[in-house]
Amino acid sequence: MKKDAKEKGITLVALVVTIIVLLILAGVSLSLVLGDNGIITRAQDAVMKYKEAEAEEQWQMDNFMANYEGGDAYARALQQKGLSATATESGYLAAEDAGDGKNVILYHYDNNGNVTETETLAYAPEDLFTFDSSTNAITGINTDYDENGKVYYEDDVGVHLGNITGTLVIPKMINGKEVISIKLCDKGNGGLLNISSIIVPNTVKEIKDYAFNKCSGVKSILLPESIESIGSGAFWECTSLSSISLPDSVTSIGSSAFGWCPLKDFSFPNGIKNIPNKCFEHCWFLRHINISSSLNNLEIESSPDPFYDCGALESITVDSNNPDMTSIDGVLMTKNMEKIIRCPQTKTSFTVPDGVITIGFDAFKDCDNFRNLIFPSSVSVVHGGALDFSEDSECAIAFDGSLNEFGKQERSNNITITVKSDEDRQVILSGQDKYSHISEDNIIVKP
Repeated sequence: MKKDAKEKGITLVALVVTIIVLLILAGVSLSLVLGDNGIITRAQDAVMKYKEAEAEEQWQMDNFMANYEGGDAYARALQQKGLSATATESGYLAAEDAGDGKNVILYHYDNNGNVTETETLAYAPEDLFTFDSSTNAITGINTDYDENGKVYYEDDVGVHLGNITGTLVIPKMINGKEVISIKLCDKGNGGLLNISSIIVPNTVKEIKDYAFNKCSGVKSILLPESIESIGSGAFWECTSLSSISLPDSVTSIGSSAFGWCPLKDFSFPNGIKNIPNKCFEHCWFLRHINISSSLNNLEIESSPDPFYDCGALESITVDSNNPDMTSIDGVLMTKNMEKIIRCPQTKTSFTVPDGVITIGFDAFKDCDNFRNLIFPSSVSVVHGGALDFSEDSECAIAFDGSLNEFGKQERSNNITITVKSDEDRQVILSGQDKYSHISEDNIIVKP
């Protein structure tokens, strides 16, 4: 009996000790899980930090968009994150390398910046392109390219790429070298016919002259932040391209870069300092131009001007931080408001501010909806083409001050000009030649 009692006592002590140990372990476990520095707390902190970071990123994006004049803000923000991107009529498109060296991931965003769809797209085969290894430049389409029995061929209409249709994803590497320059087409040849979208990789720095010439089916071109220059005629006759977002890394644009494109709105990136003549020639659907703070040279000195034949242009706005230019009622002027640079062609009226001295070259060209235009006494210089209304225009123009210079006007057959004195009338006539269309009979001296 004593032995049994002793054994039971030992067993009881062992049980108590076990329970105590288990309680201690449980406490430690609970502390690890539920304590101030426990697993759950850490997980909750991680979730909270993630949400905070996500909210901060969204705030930065929203703030960026709210403080940038132009519809390309979100696209430029995506480009700054390393993606190739563009704004579209329904939202935004952005692409990034999938990390496998073979594919890209294409994101579709709505106008609120929400991802609505993702696609995985393969890079185009390297042998589709001709490539100059000495300059790391794609120089065209390989005429010997043949895939799955569908042969590349070219005719009077354009270039056919066999079974490559839809989105063309330009590879980052060809023959083991990074692609830094692109030219898919030639000035005289037709463009890529069965391509609707082109994704340019973030290794490319230069879009060459006529790089995408006559790619009439292309509706979107996604550009990366690496792009520095856009060549002359780069997007010439891309007659389905209604929007494009140039990254802030772009510092130069060639003449006629967007000729005949159906762009509706365009915002200059912050890297651009000047634009050439004919940049938007024949962009018949272009309604709004947004000029960035960096663009400081838009001196129109010859015809055609950058907005030649942009018959739908409604307004030109300027970033308030631009040191050289401003906009009054959609009309582009120098910052000191002494010179009118360009009036949008659809305007029907404009009150020229007192203090304006110079009416720039082509300033009111094709503004055929004007019926009356009065220049205050401060205006003394009118450059060539400034009043080149169409032959059907019957605008009545009046100068309240004395004229020192009046350039050649070539198409102003039916306009009437009222001046203060016969001396002003002679200034106008002395600036004309046999190709001018200002009639002497239509220059009236105030009685």
